[in-house]
Amino acid sequence: MYLFIFTALIALYQFKSASNYVENTQLALAKYQETAEEQIKVSAKVKSLESQLEMAQLFDLKYNQEGLLVLENQYEGPQEISDFISDALIQTNIDKESQHTLIPFKSKKAKFVFNSVKVLNHKWLIANFTDGTIWGEAILKFSINKDQVNFTTEDAFLYR
Repeated sequence: MYLFIFTALIALYQFKSASNYVENTQLALAKYQETAEEQIKVSAKVKSLESQLEMAQLFDLKYNQEGLLVLENQYEGPQEISDFISDALIQTNIDKESQHTLIPFKSKKAKFVFNSVKVLNHKWLIANFTDGTIWGEAILKFSINKDQVNFTTEDAFLYR
């Protein structure tokens, strides 16, 4: 009789243990599947971001080897070429005139100034400008002679 009770208790313990094992295995499998799905989503997002980065680099002097070679023959400074060009354009904001010479619009409130610049290649750049309330963008042509940059505004527009 004791043997029967002892065997029944062992069988009950084995059953409960196996049941817990199956539950834990199913939970781990579900967690693994969720993790795999998240990883697939993250992988797709990474591929999308890589594609966007590739498109953003398409028109950027830093990734344009031919344009860099042309400019390296004209520029002999220690600073990176695109930073040098960007800094030169931003320096034009210091001009004391009431209207910026490279921005073909008059502001009623304050002087328009350039904020950010993206050098597209060895001849062109795009920059945005503002007077604090009105924003705009301009396409400028530039040329470098040793350590001097000359700019010409080709086109500009305002966001109203």
